[in-house]
Amino acid sequence: MRTLLAVVFLLSALSALAQTAFPAGPNGFSFTGEWDCRGQFINGKPHHSHYSAEPVLGGAWLQLSEKDIDPPGYLSEYLIRFDPSQKLYINEDLNNFGYARYASPGWQDNKFIFTSTETHYAQPLPENRFVYTVTGAKSFDVSWESRRDKSSDFKSSDIIHCEQSPATEQTVSPVQNNSKSDAKERHSSPNAPPQG
Repeated sequence: MRTLLAVVFLLSALSALAQTAFPAGPNGFSFTGEWDCRGQFINGKPHHSHYSAEPVLGGAWLQLSEKDIDPPGYLSEYLIRFDPSQKLYINEDLNNFGYARYASPGWQDNKFIFTSTETHYAQPLPENRFVYTVTGAKSFDVSWESRRDKSSDFKSSDIIHCEQSPATEQTVSPVQNNSKSDAKERHSSPNAPPQG
């Protein structure tokens, strides 16, 4: 009987640990799947991206991949997990310009906000954050925001709306142009003058 109780306790603990890797959002929302995302930069230029998300490494991390289609060139892998020692969700952003680390306390109503804690790029970035807002059972918005200093408000320079795609959809074309000049709009300050 003790062995059975120990097994039940262990399975419950492992289940709880797996659930904290990335919690379900409002009404059971999950980022897992394929997403078609469209919106625009602060200068009015269109932004079209493909997101793909799945649990990895035994469910300990959520891997969210981003591939920009218009403008082409920006590629990123976001690895997200719960860090029990900090009691925060950590987002490791590895992209073709460098890397950054973000932290979040978790869901706040229908938003999950990751704020930068460190960045490693050729040119320094201001403090920035990703604001994920659930807008429906199979949709969410992502806003990339930054601010010049702690006394300033965050301002969005890029917002996209994502709709879940069928898992087998093959409409994402390969990146034709890996031009960093096209993709760098993502890392421009929202206070910079519009480009183009």
